[in-house]
Amino acid sequence: MRGLVTRSAAACLAAVGLAVVSATAAQPDPVRLSAGQMKDLGWVHANEQSDFFLRVDPAKAPGVLRIGVFGESNAAGVEVGDGEAFPAMLEREFRRRGVRNVQVVSFAVGGYGAHQSHMLWRAAARDYGLDVVVFCFRQFLPERDTAFLTPWSVDRGRSEELHSRYVAEGGRLRLVALPGADREDMVRRYWSWLPDWTEARYSRIAPRFLRRLLPRGRQWVSNPFYHDRGRTVLEEALETYRLIVQDLSRSVPAVVVWHDPRWPDEAFRKTVLLGQADNVQGLESRAIGGRGLRSDLRSLFTAANGHFSAVTHRNVARELFAFLTGDPVPALESYRWVEPRGAAAARGAVRPLSAYGRVRLSLAGRGLLSLHPLPARARADLPFGPGGAASLLLLRSPQPLSYALDSPLTDGETLAIELASGRR
Repeated sequence: MRGLVTRSAAACLAAVGLAVVSATAAQPDPVRLSAGQMKDLGWVHANEQSDFFLRVDPAKAPGVLRIGVFGESNAAGVEVGDGEAFPAMLEREFRRRGVRNVQVVSFAVGGYGAHQSHMLWRAAARDYGLDVVVFCFRQFLPERDTAFLTPWSVDRGRSEELHSRYVAEGGRLRLVALPGADREDMVRRYWSWLPDWTEARYSRIAPRFLRRLLPRGRQWVSNPFYHDRGRTVLEEALETYRLIVQDLSRSVPAVVVWHDPRWPDEAFRKTVLLGQADNVQGLESRAIGGRGLRSDLRSLFTAANGHFSAVTHRNVARELFAFLTGDPVPALESYRWVEPRGAAAARGAVRPLSAYGRVRLSLAGRGLLSLHPLPARARADLPFGPGGAASLLLLRSPQPLSYALDSPLTDGETLAIELASGRR
């Protein structure tokens, strides 16, 4: 499957005038989800990107190779601007290399688990003529996929973030749904005082009638009625993930299983990937940090609220492009400390930045906004804006500073920092 989109094939297709259909060029005829499908999915609109499937015409132009990306809020581009999520950047990477017959459509929805992503594939994505599916698995998904209520909503009354889930039975996936005629009825019945056997039997979160028995702030460690108490949450979830990938492989020409490098003890690779069909290939991501990531690199890869930063999205797009085309994996964006040289190094110790009242930054003679001092406790997590930054300037000092620049920095470029003395 490696080298799926080859340069020679791309050149031949380009020669006959085939081009990618813009996700916003025409008014799409949206896929309509039934009330039953919406009840299973729970929600579907948590994606503001222009390449989200609801904003893309399902009809595919002749000769176009269409890639569909499935995932949660990181893949959906939460905390970055439109066009800065890695599905859009992957398409841009193909265009930058002269491959104009590839279209990437995002089916990523914020808050989804892998089960909901697969339900979305069954409900809508098969109408889009996908040639390649990139299915994203993160290490925190098992919590979402072994309950009906999202983990962050357990202590929030009347949350509507409910959805169906799968259980593995006899080597197949079985869909288990909460009772209710439609989504609204499901939510009403879930939060009523009547006990529900489906919730008690198939949610690792203790059922609602048990949670009501404990004082506020305390919770049941596990559900005593759960149908699969003999396995851990990870073991149960990974078995369903294996069946999800197996199902995808029967319907799509190629499946890329993009997965987090932080699964414990290679459990993901051993359970989900081994024994899959030849059209399935796993990609353990190097672009999101992973093992051995230094604490002072964390902020480069995450935005303010913990989602992928624009830097990480660019890295994931480049990583996927190399994987799909068979190109060498490029060097991923990072940063390095530049030690003082010349006169600055000769002066030795410098005054701490807290001794100055104003810090002004200029690049190539053009004034920029001020730098922002950080408290000592934030040194390991230097924040910066989620989008629009071409480079990131970090000053290593007793009081660290960071600044996102809208133009790239190159070796040998003059960067002036003017410090004005005075009380802050």
